[in-house]
Amino acid sequence: HAATAVLVSPSPRRPLPAMAKGGAGKGARRRHLQPRSSRPSGGVAKAEAGKQARRNMAKQARQAKQTQVVAARRAAADADAAVPPRVLVIVAAGEDAQAEAIGEQLLSHAAVADGATAATAARQRFTVLRPSRRVDSVLDAMKAGDVMVLAIPADGGLDARGEEIVDAVCMQGVGAVVGVLTGAEQLPPKQQAAARREWAASLHARFPEQAKFFSLDQDQACAALLRHVDGISPRKLAWREQRSYLLAHRHSYRPGGGGADGGADGGADGGAD
Repeated sequence: HAATAVLVSPSPRRPLPAMAKGGAGKGARRRHLQPRSSRPSGGVAKAEAGKQARRNMAKQARQAKQTQVVAARRAAADADAAVPPRVLVIVAAGEDAQAEAIGEQLLSHAAVADGATAATAARQRFTVLRPSRRVDSVLDAMKAGDVMVLAIPADGGLDARGEEIVDAVCMQGVGAVVGVLTGAEQLPPKQQAAARREWAASLHARFPEQAKFFSLDQDQACAALLRHVDGISPRKLAWREQRSYLLAHRHSYRPGGGGADGGADGGADGGAD
């Protein structure tokens, strides 16, 4: 038998889709060119809200503290009570700290001065004590002191004796600390700003919550220092509620009827238990 050949026409093929250039079609390119929304993402919005909340909390804390200070002053004025002068103890951190010069500047630029006691323009009285560079003398003065004014020489800083005195005062307790940098004008101009930054950071690292830093070359009239003394609020020390202390400008000792008058360095004597 003769074989019969059957021709089968091939099935029509489906056309392949055209490939988009660059991996995206025209529609995707148009969407890509549209401007993005300027609204911040959720994480950024939460971070901004957290910063604003912290700012508000810090502002409320400052306002509450100022309100307490004003209320305490008004209560003292209403009660007609004699507010004792604030006691400033100037401690020399080094041999060339110029502690005497700081005390003279404070008293000479005060609104009213009478011996070792003076008053600011806002009628805040203060007494200046300048004990010798001995641990026992500084501790005796700090028993009655409210603020420790730490005189820091720019050339040299704290020596071994200064470190010992500061450590002893920290262990006994201190109400507030004010650091004053002296002799910065004698350094080269490029080192003056670096010295201020270095000692300010060191003071705040040692006393993070109760320290303020000044430079005597930038405040020769002690105007900023006097304003800070006027508004400072030293923290209360617990041991003062249980142990008495006394600050006297002059004292006398009479064994068996005799007597010898004496005074302290700077015109005032540190307290005693």
